[in-house]
Amino acid sequence: QGRHLESRTQAWTERAMRSRSAHSSPSATSDRTRNAAGSAILPLAPNVKVLMYHRVVPDGTPHGRHAVSVSTFRRQLHMLDVLGCTPVTFRDLASHARDELTLPRRPVVLTFDDGYVDLLERVAPAMEKMAWNAVVFALGDPSVRTSRWDRTSPDGEHPLMEDEHLRTLSRLGFEIGSHTLTHPDLTFLGIHQAWEEVTLSKKALEDRLGEPVTSFSYPFGLHNGTVRSLVAAAGYQFACGVYT
Repeated sequence: QGRHLESRTQAWTERAMRSRSAHSSPSATSDRTRNAAGSAILPLAPNVKVLMYHRVVPDGTPHGRHAVSVSTFRRQLHMLDVLGCTPVTFRDLASHARDELTLPRRPVVLTFDDGYVDLLERVAPAMEKMAWNAVVFALGDPSVRTSRWDRTSPDGEHPLMEDEHLRTLSRLGFEIGSHTLTHPDLTFLGIHQAWEEVTLSKKALEDRLGEPVTSFSYPFGLHNGTVRSLVAAAGYQFACGVYT
């Protein structure tokens, strides 16, 4: 059920996180290509594991498969540390591809989809204690204040981070990536609407945070060739899907 760091970690990876496919060239057929804007699409470093989280909830709180408890999350961070893994961001991978940064021996990218408020309350303190960082994929439309796509799930809707929350994470070294404007299934949208979701979210986050947004996560992990081409043309350097 997905990719895991080593056999010893299989139990907790299957229980609490899903691996994700990450590619540095959504429409490429070679290691290096160029997007429609003319900027280089960077190759993904080999053997980099990319792990996906959503919510981290208080111990004892009932939750569905898209959440883990605080104690479980801390144990997983400890296990990564024991295995010699070091979290990096996609910005780090881009710097490595430009020969500007040497990656640690076992790099891993920890990603958090949707931008739930509990990331600031429960994830950031645990990560800061270990001097680690992560990538948070947030929505570009600030009017989307709760996870309405969770409405029919056992967990229900939950509040999302606002701009100041995202800026706080950015100051702590977290990378903020795009998760579209409103979290639609891009594969069901017309090409013009999908293009707006992909490009306007990038611009909105960059304008509000004052920093480049170069990574992208497909809502629900769903994508096809057209969507991948749009993401590449929009100027993203990395994009994440999901597999289990």
